Amino acid sequence: MSDISLKMISSMATRELLAALAAQFGQRTHQRVEASAGGGVDVAKRIEQGEPFDVVVLASNAIDKLIASGKVLPGSRVDLVESGIAIAVRAEAPRPAIATEEEVKAAVLAAPTLSYSTGPSGV
Repeated sequence: MSDISLKMISSMATRELLAALAAQFGQRTHQRVEASAGGGVDVAKRIEQGEPFDVVVLASNAIDKLIASGKVLPGSRVDLVESGIAIAVRAEAPRPAIATEEEVKAAVLAAPTLSYSTGPSGV
């Protein structure tokens, strides 16, 4: 392996992608690759605070904020995937109507419990 190393950072949601990219890059270039993953909000904060990196994989809105703050090179953003938003219900629960915005709102308000991501999931 080369003395040159590459530092890659990603959100937890893309850690498997990061690991695969890091392994391929290391095999092809014989460079060491340091890969780490964390919560998307935390990764963005680390970069804002000056943590060095070569590649970062985050939601597009987080990348855009890092570009605007001068922490990521303008024009370097590449969209890799499109992440949708999903609704799931317990196996024994009836499926709520969600065809319209009003139906989604009613289903959310009627749900006895809710779980949601506090990060940029689904952006």
